[in-house]
Amino acid sequence: PAVVVLENDAVRLACEPEGPGDEDDIEQARTPTALASVGGAQGIREAVERLYARLVADASVSHYFEGVDMPRLKRHQVLLLSQLLGGPARYAGPDLAEAHAHLGVTADDYRCVIDHLVAVLTELDVDPATVAAVSRTLGGFEPDVVRR
Repeated sequence: PAVVVLENDAVRLACEPEGPGDEDDIEQARTPTALASVGGAQGIREAVERLYARLVADASVSHYFEGVDMPRLKRHQVLLLSQLLGGPARYAGPDLAEAHAHLGVTADDYRCVIDHLVAVLTELDVDPATVAAVSRTLGGFEPDVVRR
């Protein structure tokens, strides 16, 4: 599974393929073409803005964002998505398990967030293969985020 590992105040994605084809998914999500297909840094910022607009409007998951420093959260998400898509490793926040441990995220809610991200990336005309690879890779983070 994919995990986030803190190294020297930065985060490294350590992706271990679980089955046939997983290596290709991980590589597809990390190619410079993947980052370019989102529109580079500006495209990632737009995707994150749209993602959180959708999440705070979705009654099934909006409670996770009550009282949250949204600008800070968005910055973290931009850095993580950028890294996932092949950009530089500049995220210096807590690892995913630590950041989500107190939230009690359910599997359904985690899937909902991924589905919203997939919808946003699709709206932004990101290459379908990149969208699918991002979705599968983020699915690998579920054990780190889901607590019930």
